[in-house]
Amino acid sequence: MHGRIAALALVPLLIASCGGKSDTTETSAGVTEPASAVASQPEKEKPRKPPVDIQPQGNELRLALRVGDEATYETATRTHSIVTVSGTGQKMETIADQSATQVVTVVAKDGPDMHIEFRNTKIESNVQGDENTKKALEQSVAQMRGVVLEGDYTPYAQASNLRLKTAPRGSSQSFTALVASAITAMEIGFLGLKYPEDQIRPGQQWSTTVDVGKSLLRGGLPVDSIEGGKLPMKFRVVSIAKSKDRRIAVLAITMSGKMTAHVTTQNGPATLTQTIESKGTAEIDMTTGLPLTIETQGTTVSQADAMTTEVKMDMKMRLADLKRKG
Repeated sequence: MHGRIAALALVPLLIASCGGKSDTTETSAGVTEPASAVASQPEKEKPRKPPVDIQPQGNELRLALRVGDEATYETATRTHSIVTVSGTGQKMETIADQSATQVVTVVAKDGPDMHIEFRNTKIESNVQGDENTKKALEQSVAQMRGVVLEGDYTPYAQASNLRLKTAPRGSSQSFTALVASAITAMEIGFLGLKYPEDQIRPGQQWSTTVDVGKSLLRGGLPVDSIEGGKLPMKFRVVSIAKSKDRRIAVLAITMSGKMTAHVTTQNGPATLTQTIESKGTAEIDMTTGLPLTIETQGTTVSQADAMTTEVKMDMKMRLADLKRKG
């Protein structure tokens, strides 16, 4: 049982590392299906409007990308989980270090809106600790290599039509949970960021909602019902400054809340409660709208009967390369 509870505990932190669900975004129907089913569905080609390239004016945050633009992001993540069982003295600890490279490509445009692919080109992990958790994480990480996710984005980084384009055969439960959290993270906007429609200024704030509960349901986990699960995520402009030939907006990001999930396990019904806290920063290039860096730190504490799971995650992402067309 502890492996499935650990998977439940990881999902909100995986979401928090790059965003959550926007209040105004609806996903495609295929997203809720198992990974293999989603990957096999053909996408119907819709007529597109002529491409329109955006030129940000003043203190705007806009995705100003062209067809063929390709950004490469490198991410380093450390996940530290501790599982304890009261009254038994049992304690299982796992530390997982992961490095990943993701290539983000604008493959088409529909007027100013962009169809973007996210391709995992490299994922490496080093897991120490509990053997059951280690095996599950290593298996899911291996399956994430080569995975391609895709979706449509407005210049304000709002997302729609998100789906898994390619997936390995024989996907595991852990892999499905990871894909579910990734899809939910993508829903907020580009790389988990959502931009306001008006000009920004230091001190300005806006917010969205992370639907952690939906991610659990998508992941195929044995959830019967959820109380809460929609967590507020807040953005605040810390500063706007010039660095060499770039104007950079620095954002502070926070998310916190509680959730109760009623699940069915092999041992019968159980109740899982979670307390989630996450904070981070992002540096945005105001010319392209691309994040130059994103850093987040988060903690989830989960309680299921006598079992307590604490998961801490630190994530650092940076723009390693940008190839522009035109």
